Parts: sequence; structure tokens; C-alpha cells
Amino acid sequence: QPGPGVAVDAVLGPPGAGLWLGTAVLGRDVLLRLAAAALPTLGIGVAVSAASIALAVLLALCGLAWPAADALVLRLADLFSALPSTLVFIVIASAMQPGVPALVAMLAVFGWDAEFRALRLRLRQVWRQESLDAARLAAASGAYLLRRHVWPAMAGLLAVQAVALVRRAVFHYAGLAFLGLADPRTPTWGGMLNEAMPYLAHPDARAWILAAWGCLAMLLIALALLGQGLDERARC
Repeated sequence: QPGPGVAVDAVLGPPGAGLWLGTAVLGRDVLLRLAAAALPTLGIGVAVSAASIALAVLLALCGLAWPAADALVLRLADLFSALPSTLVFIVIASAMQPGVPALVAMLAVFGWDAEFRALRLRLRQVWRQESLDAARLAAASGAYLLRRHVWPAMAGLLAVQAVALVRRAVFHYAGLAFLGLADPRTPTWGGMLNEAMPYLAHPDARAWILAAWGCLAMLLIALALLGQGLDERARC
């Protein structure tokens, strides 16, 4: 049933005054739904990126501290890289029907390997710099070295990787929502496209479909351009 304040005759309405993009199948304002879906979509992407970066950094530090563990972590990264991640997401989401926290955890666990090797290599390069050798001779602790030398030197790379992981997470999340495998209570652009599929031939549904697709495409393009800009800046 349409929600409170929604006129029954406004279902699948065309764009007009007060409803710039028309209404969807339940009579809900498409523009308001697009705005409501923006924050969850980007928020989940940021959460997945932060969790993936944290996991990759933790594994890289473990490999740096224990050489025997480094080989195991590399083989683990190879295994995750070889897995068809999209298919894995679909299978797990179909079996579990995860909520938002579980979905973030799933995307992070199967996404940390994407940028791991570059992060690991940069960490080892910075850790072997002569300035850090001098600080070690002065009895500097490992925590001090990480805080004052390593993380500032890796900030540019971490920023680039974080943006790339946000873009990947947004893409995968939208895909799962489009397939109906995300939490339906959370508004998403992929979920809006999923709702629109039965109405592709309806003339008044075009604005609804194009708007959801356009928002998703523009966000992915903006993240790609932001990542490229940060990468160029980090190389300077």
C-alpha cells in the first residue's frame, strides 16, 4: 500500500510540478528516494574501504614483523585474488541475506587483497629507509616509527587505495541491490533499478530508471576521477 500522504493516483506518475522526476511504483517521490539512497550507498562504500584498508595494513604489518607469516599472507592474497569475487558475493548474499553490517564485513573480507601488494611493497620500502635506521639507533620504538615516519610517508598511497576501494564497494553493493540481495529496507540506487525492471516499457518510468542509473554512474565516475587526481598528486 502507498505510504501516508501518497495519493493512489500518483503511482508511476510522470515528472511535473513538485515532482521533478515523477513517482515510482508505490507513489513515492523519485527525487526524494534518490537523495535518501545517496548517503547509505556512499556510507557503505566508505565503511567497506576503511575495513579493507585496516585489514590489509594489519596483514602487511604481520608479514613485516614475522617473515614466516609473510609468505602465508601472500598466498592468502593470491587465493582471494583468484576467486571470482562477484560470484562469491552473489552466492553468500543469496544464502545469508545479510544486513548492512554483515554486508560490509563480507565486502571487506573479499576486498582487502585488491590493493594489498602495492601497500605491502610501499610499507617495506619506507621501513628500510635510512632515516628510520637512524631513529632505531636512537632507541625509537616501533609505534613511534609508524606514527611519525611510516604513516606520513604512506598517506598518499593509502588515500588513493581508499578511494579505489570505495568505488569497488559502491559498484558491488549496487550490483547486489539490483539483484535483490541487499537489505530491502535500506534505500539504494541499485534497488531502485531492480524495482524498475518490470516497468521498462512504461513511458513514465523512464525518468525513474535513468535518474537512478545516472546517479550511480556519476558517483563511480567522480570516484574514479578523484582517485586519478590523488594518484597524480602522490607521484609528484
